[in-house]
Order: sequence, then C-alpha cells, then structure tokens
Amino acid sequence: MKSKTLAMRSKSGAVAGAALALALFAASVVGRAAEEGQAGKTSADQNAAAKPASHEADRFAVPDGTPEELHAFIGELMAKQPDDDTEEGQLEHKKKLLRTIVAVSDKILAGTADDKETASALGDKLTALWLLSRFDDAPAAGELKKLAAKLSTDKHPEIAAQAKVAALGVRFFELKPQNGKDIKSVVDQLSQRLAEGASSHLAQRIAVEVAGELEERDQPELAFHAYDKFADALAKDPKLEQLAEELRTSADKLSVVGKPIELAGTLVSGKKFDWTPYKGKVVLVDFWATWCGPCMAELPNVEKTYETFHQRGFDVVGVDLDDDREKLDDFLAEEKLPWAILVGPTKEESGWSHPLVVKYKVDAIPAMFLVNRAGTVVSISARGERLAERVAELLEEKVPKPLVGSAAK
Repeated sequence: MKSKTLAMRSKSGAVAGAALALALFAASVVGRAAEEGQAGKTSADQNAAAKPASHEADRFAVPDGTPEELHAFIGELMAKQPDDDTEEGQLEHKKKLLRTIVAVSDKILAGTADDKETASALGDKLTALWLLSRFDDAPAAGELKKLAAKLSTDKHPEIAAQAKVAALGVRFFELKPQNGKDIKSVVDQLSQRLAEGASSHLAQRIAVEVAGELEERDQPELAFHAYDKFADALAKDPKLEQLAEELRTSADKLSVVGKPIELAGTLVSGKKFDWTPYKGKVVLVDFWATWCGPCMAELPNVEKTYETFHQRGFDVVGVDLDDDREKLDDFLAEEKLPWAILVGPTKEESGWSHPLVVKYKVDAIPAMFLVNRAGTVVSISARGERLAERVAELLEEKVPKPLVGSAAK
C-alpha cells in the first residue's frame, strides 16, 4: 500500500496492522518523553539499549520513577531487540511491550500525577489495550471494554471522548457481519464522535480499522458508507486532511462495485488485449506486482482457485504494477502463470501510473476485482478462502443471455 496511514487497516493481516500501529504509538510515547527533556541518554546508555537483553522477562519489569522517566523506559525497550528473532518471537515481544505500556500507565495513575499526566496515561492505556485486542488478546479485550465504559464519563473531556470511541470499536467487532443495521449505527456514531473532535491517534486507528474490516468482509456498501462518513468527519480538522483524502480514495475505489468493467491494454507479449472472450465468464482482475509481499503470498491461492474452477468458466487477468520489466519477465519465465498479464503500455504508464490503476483508483495492492458472468464487479476484496467461495457462488448463477463472444479463452 502506498499510504502508511491506511496500512493500519485491519486485514487478514490485522497483526501486521497492529504492529505498525504499535510502532507509531510507542514513538509518540517516546516523543512525549523527549519533549519533556527526559529522554536523553548517554552514549553508554544508548549502546546498552541497542544490545539484546540477556533475560527477556527482566527487561519488561517496570521500574519506579517519574512519568517522564517511565516514558523514557518505554523508549529504551523500543530500542532493544527480542531474544527470539523468529516471527513468533517478535510478535510475543510486541505483546509484552504493549502489556508493559499498560503497566507503566497503571503505575503513573497510582502515583501523584497531575491532570495532564493522568490524561496521557489513560490515553496510553486505552490505546495499548486496543492494540492488544487486535492481537487477539482476549483478556485485554475484556479489560478494554470495562475501562472504556468506566472512562466514558471521565472528567477529562479528551479521555471521555477516546473512551467512547473505543467502546464503539469494541461494539463493532462484537457484531456479526449480517447485523447490517447495527453496524451502520456504530459507523454513524463513530463518525459523529470524530466530527466532534475525538480525532486522537486511537480514534483515527479505530475508524480506519472499522472501514477496512467492512471492506475485507466483502460488504462494499457498508464499507463505502464508513469511508465516506469518516472522511467527512476527519476533514474538519486541517491536520487530518491527508487521512481524509486517503479515506475518500478508498471510498472511490469501492464505487466500482455493482458497475460493469471493461479492460483494455497491452499484454506481456506486446499484443493488444481483447476482453471479448472473457464475457460470460467469472473473472478475477488481479492488480499485483512482484515486489508486493502480500501479492506473492496470495498468488498460490489464486493459482489453486484457477486450477479448481477454470474448466467451469473461471479466468484470471493480471494487471502488473512492476516498474522494472526485466524483473517481471524473469518472474514469469520461472512461474509460467497460465493467465493473461497486462503491463503498462509505456515506461511512463507503468506501476502506479498504469491506465487501469488510474481509471479504477487502485491505491493498494493486491486489489482483486471479482467480476460476475454479466460483466459486473461484485467484490474488490475476495482473498484467501473467500476467493474460492465467491467464485463457486458466482459460477452457480444463471448465465446471462445473450452471451457476447466466446465462452472459451
């Protein structure tokens, strides 16, 4: 994805999104300490912080200290690497860091913090618990729910506002996808809170996650509503104009759902692409690139779905966003993908400037447009197991008449 802000979205990669948000959140905590003049460290301290601790558990023991010193302690933890450098080890390290932020917040709140320090600690605790809940930490989710309810009437207006947003976020993820009316109500309430000024980092994150989750659930109407409402609300704050614009772009991309699609362009071979033979088929239009990790991770699933359903009338058209044509050619020579690949007609119209990328306002890849046999886009989020499920459903639909062109590739 081009935007780091929208990369916070909760995909099947909710963990990846939470990890990015953790880095942003922890940086804000450290930055707060730096502003207060307490984050400076001697060169010896910096060298010690950069080295992995010999005892993973000991490093997370919260020391005594002032709020500023405790914030600096979090900064030192952020500088250290986990003892276990595997993916699982890094994930557990992030969870421990978030739990430590909760413990630091509790220690500050148990002391003689002034109103400003209290508000900061409560905000940090809410954010850390939210991120832990997105790491599927059930106890943290339960604690977040109770804390959000308690703080919704807090004397600090900014904390009460954050708590109300957090409570709405919790409510959203408790709802079943089929509860469309209740989901829309939560979206509208979140939008109102954002418009009233509850635009903290936590509030922004929850808004982005809610809209992104609806998109991932393949609920384009509700996702469009969420992106549109949140964009309007955030645009009221001049500092959040960029995020508001990114949300609008996501809403615009969703507007393609329910509309016919026509593809034109240049094949890898240099020949002109003909869309006609695909009419009457179920087609996946896959915007991808060889440099895109999530695209490469999804590719085996696309290949399996193609192999399973191709003889029944399913096909794939790839739209490649590589700027380096040589890398693409090397990849295709090795992988030998069985479907058509469209490339930019010129170097200037490659990558994010590809005409189809611009036309359909693709702002993140993989973007997977699923087209039914009537030629209408029905989903832009069918990934993982959902892809095969949706293809099977669409192949069972009655073939529209009259068919235009050949049913074979």
